[in-house]
Amino acid sequence: MNPVLFMEKLITFLIIHKFITILSTAFILYLISRGIKFIIYRRSYDYLKRLLKKNLYKGLKKVSNLKDINIKKRLILEGKNSLGKNTYNQVKDELLVNGFIDELFNEIISEKDESKIEACKTLVELNTPQSIDYAIIALYDNDEEVKKEVIEALTTKANPKIIETLINYLEYCDNTLLLEILSNAFKNIGIQAFEQLVEVTFTKKQVYRSWAIKILASFDYNIQNRNKAIEIFIKLLNDSSEIVRIHTIKALTKFKNNKLIFNNLINKLNDSSCKVRSQAAKSLGEYQIKKAAPFLFNLITDSSGIVRSNAYQALVELEEEGLKYIIKATESVKTKEEALNVLKKLDVEKLVVGINKIYNNSEISNKVNFEEVEKFLTKEDNKSNLGERKLEIIS
Repeated sequence: MNPVLFMEKLITFLIIHKFITILSTAFILYLISRGIKFIIYRRSYDYLKRLLKKNLYKGLKKVSNLKDINIKKRLILEGKNSLGKNTYNQVKDELLVNGFIDELFNEIISEKDESKIEACKTLVELNTPQSIDYAIIALYDNDEEVKKEVIEALTTKANPKIIETLINYLEYCDNTLLLEILSNAFKNIGIQAFEQLVEVTFTKKQVYRSWAIKILASFDYNIQNRNKAIEIFIKLLNDSSEIVRIHTIKALTKFKNNKLIFNNLINKLNDSSCKVRSQAAKSLGEYQIKKAAPFLFNLITDSSGIVRSNAYQALVELEEEGLKYIIKATESVKTKEEALNVLKKLDVEKLVVGINKIYNNSEISNKVNFEEVEKFLTKEDNKSNLGERKLEIIS
């Protein structure tokens, strides 16, 4: 045979053989890859979810033998929406009888914070007495994020026991952020926690009593609960704690157009604490009842500067009715300077409109500056005329 021809045939054979080898290898690798993917899929959450929907018996059997705790957690955390109520409950029961709660507890006491958080959420979602008890343990974890997630999870399943647990947990809230998280939790729980929070307002430490008052004030009440809340707050107005009285006054401002509240706020203008008197004055301004004006006027000679300041500001909030009393204060040497300083901060045009209504047929124009307004107010003639009108107002 021609050597050249032989070499050509040999090279051609080797090339073809190599090509076939490459194709064979690629095909084998493809089959292996598909096989691995299939095996992985058979062990995946999606496969199990599909199997449970297609054949519940086989699916539950696979759940019973399941080793992957992450898939178990997904079945509980996601299954309620994707499996349907009946299937979900059967899956849940199957996991419970196979020691799933203990597996989750082991994750809680582990060092991996991410595992702890998912385990806690799952325990709360299982919502059995034992699982809730285990989740509560995580409230005392060293990691702040774990505590936050546990509080938020427990809030979604609030019942008397969980509410009581979270209230007792107040003693362990050693920073502002954690206390704020707990506050939001109770705001989300809402009126369901009313009775327990009321108990806090009367029995716990001062700081927690004030905290509970603020939470109670944030709730949306129906008529029955509204009256009950008002009754509680009015009792707290006479508490021995200054801070509690202040926060109670703030809380009562939420309940508008209530004669009983108005009368009690008026009474607090005579409180022994200047801080309480100051808050009562501020709240009466926010309460927007014009009958408060003469009582606020009596505070402009208070020994406390902050009380006087809040009394004046409250009179400003009462608009024309309050303006009458601020103007009256300009007639006294003792109160003139502070009253004029308050008037000076007001919009001149609005001030002039108010003055013209009070004086009737006043010669003052709305184009003047405050200096001219001040001259007008301090004229002797205006003092006597206005004084007569003021006596009518007070009576």
